[in-house]
Amino acid sequence: MTQTSHSKNSKTNKKVAYTIISIGLILVFSVAVFTLLFQANNAPNLSTQNQPTVKITNFSINKGWSCVSGLVMDSSFNLTIENKGADNVTDLVLDIKMFHNNSELQIGNYFDGTSENGTITEPIKAGEVKEFRGTIMSIVGDEAYQYLSSNDTYIVAFVTFDNIILDQRRSE
Repeated sequence: MTQTSHSKNSKTNKKVAYTIISIGLILVFSVAVFTLLFQANNAPNLSTQNQPTVKITNFSINKGWSCVSGLVMDSSFNLTIENKGADNVTDLVLDIKMFHNNSELQIGNYFDGTSENGTITEPIKAGEVKEFRGTIMSIVGDEAYQYLSSNDTYIVAFVTFDNIILDQRRSE
């Protein structure tokens, strides 16, 4: 064999080797991308994986004000929730909001059986139904006081866990 033909064979062999290596790298990269996409689509949703299943089964409010003292008025409500999950639930937060013409009005809301921020103080057992009584408060002259009985006003109860709304319901 001549030197020229040997160098041509060597160049051809190098091209074949580079082509095989390139195809192999493309296959490895493709398999890696496919695996990542498959795992991402089949991974459990971590935001809902440990989320309790708690539902509001009843929410009613007395749409009239009672004088607490001076200019402070309150209105009572009942809120019933059910733990539909298989585990006991702690750290649930209850909240009530009032809306007039779809704009939120400022009210205070207080629940019996919760801490000051609305966190339920006792665990709710799996399957347990629990009723909470409470009051919304306003001052004479505030918008909430003026609009409580209006047909354009609605009140919504919320149950949250870790700042995620588990359920909400408009008052009956």
